[in-house]
Amino acid sequence: MSLEEGSPILQIMVDLLVKPHYNSNTLTHTGAEKMKAFRPKCINHGCIGLVVPMEGRITDPNPRWRVHCGHCQAASYGKWPHRPGVTPFKTGRCSNIDRRLGFACLINWKLAGAEGRTVKTDVDHKNGNPNDNRPRNLQELCGDCHYEKGRRSGDFNNQRHAA
Repeated sequence: MSLEEGSPILQIMVDLLVKPHYNSNTLTHTGAEKMKAFRPKCINHGCIGLVVPMEGRITDPNPRWRVHCGHCQAASYGKWPHRPGVTPFKTGRCSNIDRRLGFACLINWKLAGAEGRTVKTDVDHKNGNPNDNRPRNLQELCGDCHYEKGRRSGDFNNQRHAA
């Protein structure tokens, strides 16, 4: 079995990692039904698992998707380790350390690291759309920065992205 360029096995692996997945049990020929059956992939590098709903069910027309598959979601809380070859998206550091959001992060990360403390971080959707789980639309923020970013950009007013 070879994984050389042009190999059918390599193409299947690329398709699994890059192309969106559809649940063939509910797939029909209309565009609306395809979107209903669409399940994003886990955001962790090296994971090909499909995400699970945060709100609603997989069969609902517009579930709100988590950013992780079920295994990686549990691994992020220490229930078990990540699968071999999977690198977590979250690093435990706020992306706003450099003030990229226009305000300062209030956490002293040097002190927290020196004391061995861990700070809980969240995955934020840059454009405020909770269903847009493309990796380039995601950033890791501490709770304070996540709240302030959402407050300033209107993410919490339920009008920005109606389902």
